[in-house]
Amino acid sequence: MIQALTNLADLTTILPFVFGVFAVLALSHEWRAARWWIFAIGAALGAALVAKLGFIPCGRMLAWLDITSPSGHTASATAAYGGIAMLYAQSNDSANRRAF
Repeated sequence: MIQALTNLADLTTILPFVFGVFAVLALSHEWRAARWWIFAIGAALGAALVAKLGFIPCGRMLAWLDITSPSGHTASATAAYGGIAMLYAQSNDSANRRAF
């Protein structure tokens, strides 16, 4: 059960999901939402990569923080699933807006 839940944040699951959402937005001619979608996901994954690369040489110097490396799984899952929740909330259906 825990492994299945963890797999939802794996890049082999997240990347097809992200590109699928982008394709749906683009095919629906929602160009602005599609651009923001790719920008937000790219920024989140890029920030996680930069943080990981930064903690390789600096992790030992900040041992008192007990941080070895930020979680890329958490960053990608938060960006993708949080982003789709926001897209859903911004849809035209007023019931969706009340839920969020």
